[in-house]
Amino acid sequence: MRMSVCVSLVVLIVVAGCGQGQPCTSPTGRSIAVVGTSKVRLDPDRVSFTVGVETTHASVSEAFRLNTGKVGAVLSGLKAAGVAAEEIQTSYFDISTLHDEPTRRRVYRVVNNITVTRDDTASVANLLEIAVKAGANQAGGVRFLVSDPAAARARGLELAFQDARVKAQSMADLSGATLGDVVCATDERSESSPLQFHRQSLAYGGGGFIEPGTEELAFNVSVVFELR
Repeated sequence: MRMSVCVSLVVLIVVAGCGQGQPCTSPTGRSIAVVGTSKVRLDPDRVSFTVGVETTHASVSEAFRLNTGKVGAVLSGLKAAGVAAEEIQTSYFDISTLHDEPTRRRVYRVVNNITVTRDDTASVANLLEIAVKAGANQAGGVRFLVSDPAAARARGLELAFQDARVKAQSMADLSGATLGDVVCATDERSESSPLQFHRQSLAYGGGGFIEPGTEELAFNVSVVFELR
C-alpha cells in the first residue's frame, strides 16, 4: 500500500492565562492552544464486486435450473481467470413470484448473486467482463478497500501533532516565552475514516476499465502547551 503525506497550516490561537471554562489549564496560568493538521493519501489494496444471474420461467423448477446453470458458468469463468474459491461468497439468493400483466400468468423469478473480494485490484474490469460473457446479467457493487487503515491513522496523528508543536514553538519564540509541556491534546479528525472507495469508471468491451483512484484522510489535533 503506497502512502503519501503532506502537512498543511491553520491559524494559531494564543491563550494567555486560561480561565474558567477552559478544558485544561497550565500550572503557570499561561498557555498556548494550537491546531495541528495533516493529510494522508491512500491507495486501496483490496477490491470487492458483485455479479449475479436473474432468470424467469413459468415453471419454478425450470427457472431454478436455468439459473443454476448460468451461475455455474459464471463461477467457472471466474475461477479459470484466477479467482480462488475462498474469494467467492454467495451474497444474495431469492425465489419470488411475478405476474405477467398482459397474460395474467404466474412467472417465477430466481436471483443468485455472488460477491468476489480479493487483493488484486487491477483485475476488476476483466473479471466483470468475464462474468457477463459467461451469463451474468447483474453486475456492480464495486468497492475499493484499505485492508489496514491503522498504520495511516497512526501516521496521520503523528504528523498532525508534530505540526502543532512546530507552530506552538514559533509562537512561543515570537512572544519571548519558553514552550513547556503539553497540558492536553485532543484528536479532532475532520473526516471519518473512508475505508471504502466508490470512485469507479466502468466500460465493457474493447478495453473496459475501472479506476480505483485514491482517498485522502485528514487529521486535526488540538494541543494546549504550557508557556513559561
